[in-house]
Amino acid sequence: MRSPPTSLLFLILFFVVCGCASENDVDIPAHLEGLENLTVYQRPEHPDTLILHREQVFGITDSLLIDFVGSMAVDDSGRVYVTSGRPNGIKVFDPDGRYLTQIGREGRGPGEFVAAPGLNIISNQLYVVDYGAYRISIFSVDSLKLIRTVNINLTNKIKALADYAVHQIIPDKNGAFLVCFKKILREVPDLPEGIKIDTLYRSYYPINKEGRLIPKQVLRIQDQPVVTESIYQNVFPASFNFFSKPLVVVSNNGSIYTANSKDFLIKEYSPDGEYRRAFFHPYHNVSLTREIVLESNYDIMSKLISRGGISENMSQTMINSRLRLLRQIDLPPNWPALNDLLVDDENRLWLSTIVNDQTVYQWWVLDENGKLLAGFQWPRSKAIKIIKNGCVYTEETNKKTGLERVVRYKIAMSKG
Repeated sequence: MRSPPTSLLFLILFFVVCGCASENDVDIPAHLEGLENLTVYQRPEHPDTLILHREQVFGITDSLLIDFVGSMAVDDSGRVYVTSGRPNGIKVFDPDGRYLTQIGREGRGPGEFVAAPGLNIISNQLYVVDYGAYRISIFSVDSLKLIRTVNINLTNKIKALADYAVHQIIPDKNGAFLVCFKKILREVPDLPEGIKIDTLYRSYYPINKEGRLIPKQVLRIQDQPVVTESIYQNVFPASFNFFSKPLVVVSNNGSIYTANSKDFLIKEYSPDGEYRRAFFHPYHNVSLTREIVLESNYDIMSKLISRGGISENMSQTMINSRLRLLRQIDLPPNWPALNDLLVDDENRLWLSTIVNDQTVYQWWVLDENGKLLAGFQWPRSKAIKIIKNGCVYTEETNKKTGLERVVRYKIAMSKG
């Protein structure tokens, strides 16, 4: 058989190379050059669109009224578990919104909580993390009875964590835990107002089933900067939504996904913290103006203060202090690309991005390989917290009553 002429081989090679380049003809930020196992995606011109159909409200029944939603979880049967932001037990609702029962109460005994707990459901078990008592209570989802209690033992905390405190505890499918430690800013009270601190990091370490810290760092990622703020002659660290922040989630199979919100870049790590790969989606960050920053932070401060039950005079003092600081400090030119990163029960990644319209987020859904599956815009006021069983669960506030509730939406797809 005669070989094709050299000119034809060259022409074929030219088209193959050009074809590959056209799929990856994307400007990659300089700080990402050299990143191993990086996949760069181009957004399709007409991506599929997710449509969310409202189905059910949780938290308002004839026998129960929740004014504030703290943490929430959803089991495989569709039951919803909600805390009220206080250590007064976990409210359980059936899939139709009917109040069923309460798990636990305030106290220091078995199955009781000192502080408002965080909730997770893994392998048909409800993990209730009490950060006030450094304790994890594990309940059966079937019987709602306490199975065991894990006391977090940090007596062997290594020297590298001497100035760090527990920020988050993430259970895994094997019964162990991944713990995030944040730096304690002991020097802040001695600093003047308006000092930016951008050298902070979060460290992640494993804790075994018995609650003992394993002195092997899994991850170390840069934390969100803070700025010193003075209120009533006391100096505190203040964080702002225009500074980039770390985003970390753990999938059902134990993979750890991280992002720094400044870029649409996701990194995947093994459960032991070994880097595997990264996905990058080009994104044009939205320009930031001081006027919009003042407006958005006024709304944020007002909502946070309304939950605290403090006097109107003190509330106004805190808001005025924050706005004064925002008028003085230097602002970045753009908003971060990302606001939030979630993972659903099918290991798909859900990312909210910041767009010009400050009342909505643009959400994107990726498969576990980073490929874009669909997108949709969604109101910021309806914060997406959980995606499970083909549904989205949000935290929303009733405009008339001011009461918060959990709302379930069914997911549907519209082809692009």
